[in-house]
Amino acid sequence: YERDLAEQVRSGPHHIDEERQRLNRIVFSAVQSLLPFNDIHKKSDCDLIYRFLIAKKWDTNEAVKALKEYVQFRVDNRLNEILWEENAPEIRSVLASDYSGFDNEGHPIFFDRPDPKGLTVLLSKFSRDELMRAHYRMMEQGRRLCKMYGTDRVSCILDLSLLSMSIIANPAAIGCLKSMAHIDQSMYPENMRFMLICNGGWTFSSLYKVLKPLLDPRVQQKINFIGSGANTKTDLEKFVKMDVVPTCLGGSSTGEALLKFSDLVALPVATPPSVLRNNSVASDFDLSVASPNGDGPSQLPVPEVDEATASL
Repeated sequence: YERDLAEQVRSGPHHIDEERQRLNRIVFSAVQSLLPFNDIHKKSDCDLIYRFLIAKKWDTNEAVKALKEYVQFRVDNRLNEILWEENAPEIRSVLASDYSGFDNEGHPIFFDRPDPKGLTVLLSKFSRDELMRAHYRMMEQGRRLCKMYGTDRVSCILDLSLLSMSIIANPAAIGCLKSMAHIDQSMYPENMRFMLICNGGWTFSSLYKVLKPLLDPRVQQKINFIGSGANTKTDLEKFVKMDVVPTCLGGSSTGEALLKFSDLVALPVATPPSVLRNNSVASDFDLSVASPNGDGPSQLPVPEVDEATASL
């Protein structure tokens, strides 16, 4: 902890000074019974504390309370093991789960093109708990990639061209979206660097009016609305290169995942003992799980960092 505290000078765009180090120590002392945090995808205990302090506006008491809830949430939902669970093909086909390319700061990009009709079908076949679990799985995938690539946040590109008023009139769908927004803010604070909204239109304006009151101001500040027509490319390039932007938005990316899922779970990040026992998965601390001939996770894509934006 002392080494991490001395070495960490930033948490995403947030600069860490002596006062913020002092607040981190206060929280660290108050959660001794929870340490080390049982989270295989954390960067460090020190870093996790900073994320909750930022989310709670540097209020140490609130950060302690939130961290206690977070630890219990991970235990209750077996989040250390979630990547090794089976996920229904119907859910995978509607709820995006792959990360493709990196933003200008080197963060993995999650691209999604929400399908309201598909979500309606899922809600008729699966419980909200099952859909929420698929969402947790996507979040843990991103955190696993971040740990492997040595970064600390992900960015998101949303193409809302399929959005229609049907989702506004669907209480179950709205309820599911609200639950996801709540979990992302309370249990995954400071996980997102940017969110780029494309093809929002007036339908999204209506939806955003429903969701905006649920979003913390710091989260709202990360949401960027991308212009249409000739402005799309100009606006996107402030955050990403066009070769990582999907073709449907004028880029050249075909959306190929950074890693196949089978490679993702074999990355050198701690694998839960229960998974090793039950599934005979090679220890992720053993780099021999990576293919020596260059076609496995030992040959990871390298993010190109735009120095002009990396310090934003």
